[in-house]
Amino acid sequence: FTESVNLQKCNIIINFQVTFDPLAMDQRIGRIFRLGQENDINIYSLADLTDLEGYALMYFTRIGIMNSDSGDATIIAGSNNEHMVALRCKQCGYTKLMSSGEWEKYKEQGKSYYCTNTKNCSINGRGTPMTEISLYDFKCNECGTLFTRDIDADGYLCIANIANKGKLVTSIDVTTDQRKHYCSKLCAMKHCSKLNKIGCRVLEAVADRGNLSEAQLRQICNQCNNQLCPKECRYLGNENGEHKCLTCKGYTGACRPYVLTFNKDWVAPCPNPTCHNGYIKPVLARTFATYIKSAWNNKYEIETFCENLGEEANKASIVKKILETNSKGSD
Repeated sequence: FTESVNLQKCNIIINFQVTFDPLAMDQRIGRIFRLGQENDINIYSLADLTDLEGYALMYFTRIGIMNSDSGDATIIAGSNNEHMVALRCKQCGYTKLMSSGEWEKYKEQGKSYYCTNTKNCSINGRGTPMTEISLYDFKCNECGTLFTRDIDADGYLCIANIANKGKLVTSIDVTTDQRKHYCSKLCAMKHCSKLNKIGCRVLEAVADRGNLSEAQLRQICNQCNNQLCPKECRYLGNENGEHKCLTCKGYTGACRPYVLTFNKDWVAPCPNPTCHNGYIKPVLARTFATYIKSAWNNKYEIETFCENLGEEANKASIVKKILETNSKGSD
């Protein structure tokens, strides 16, 4: 229901899940706020205000995405992603949105954008270089394989499941500038014929109950009495990074676990096993979603977090006033 559906006869939206992708939220509103709508629109959002979805809802409300009657809110939100870059300071975690044009100028001049947000950042007198953390959707230049992000699940759709629209995702950490991407442990387990043969309790739970949290999966694995499963095969330890499946000689799944190593331009060899010479390259940036997730993960640095939010919110207010002035035909 997020695109190409005309529901202007309705006038109530209930968000059972608040995504931190502003384009998705604005698209939802656009299904009923369109030509032919004769009533006021009411939007109800169910969100845990102590979690990322609550923060995203607060942010969108602050910049007008949840109550604007124009398309300007998505521009204000920075969701015109191909023209935005998200940067992060390794030292203090400060996250900043910047125009891609401005960022390219820094790179062309061989310069960096420096963070001086804390004493530790500016300990060398100049500041700590901020690095790009924007994440993308990718497409192979040879076979056309799409490597697509699932915003709500915070990961990438599994290459092996793309053909049948599978929703299993591989994990990635959006809070660092790490250029290595690993298949998730759960993804590798699901494609392992050995675990499917012995009746893995974790896989059975996922098939029966759908998406489960990491804590729930670990608990299921810990309570499993199946002694046929080696310890390195279990859903324990570092599920979201390197794991034994990557080097397991006994792995006979349809799609081997892989590691994608991106270069500075976010280009990597195509992970499709039938493609031998292709490279996946960015086709769509998910800059704002990356930015807001990184800002939320830095929430425990209260001073930095509040300063970051305040700066961006004030910027949004200024831009909104400019847009409102222009819409009235004023110089």
